[in-house]
Amino acid sequence: MRIGFTLFAIQGFKQEEIAEMLKLSVGTIKANIFQAKARLKSALKDLEVHSNDNL
Repeated sequence: MRIGFTLFAIQGFKQEEIAEMLKLSVGTIKANIFQAKARLKSALKDLEVHSNDNL
């Protein structure tokens, strides 16, 4: 969930605060943040690989 990651990583809210705002469990928020970080890491890695291909 993009909003959970944004609230956590960019806005600086705590996971518990996000869970309360979105009416979700803290576990769900933690899982969403973990998945969002993994997708971002993968996308950045792919970008780096494609960038190096052009050198």
